[in-house]
Amino acid sequence: MRHNLLLGVAVAALILPAAASAQETTSQIRGVVTTGGTPVSGATVDVIDVNSGTKSQSTTGVDGAFSFNGLRAGGPYTVSVTSTTGNKTVTDIYTVVQQVFNLPIDLAAAATAAEGGTEGADIVVTASRVRGAGTRTDGPQTILTQADIAKVASVNRDIRDVERRDPFATLDRGSSGDRGG
Repeated sequence: MRHNLLLGVAVAALILPAAASAQETTSQIRGVVTTGGTPVSGATVDVIDVNSGTKSQSTTGVDGAFSFNGLRAGGPYTVSVTSTTGNKTVTDIYTVVQQVFNLPIDLAAAATAAEGGTEGADIVVTASRVRGAGTRTDGPQTILTQADIAKVASVNRDIRDVERRDPFATLDRGSSGDRGG
């Protein structure tokens, strides 16, 4: 009997750390590099964590897309794009845990300024916002799949048992207060 108890404790000690390590603590920056609406392939994209100086580098694909996963949440980050079409730098990007920061980058403005500007003159571009950049969220939420619901212990298989376990869960009871039935 005592041997079974120790075996049970040993199994629990091995399983619990695996469940705790499954928590996501990083963020992502994704985007598409275009010039006048056309994707730019082969552009070099650098993401620099300003606080730590950590630099990550990637190259855009045929569709102009880039993605940086596993970034420390917070910021600020600086994203620099270098290509034959033009160069662009976006600063002061702040990320959120488990959310993707979408960053569309259009090099057309940078290329036009470089071609039509005065030879040797400095061009300073100041912007307060990049259209389409940022994270979108509907607030705290829990998404349950059919498999998640099947794992909940319930005597009468009632969806209200799931609702009681999650503080963010609510049921649309309809105008009559019933359970939709």
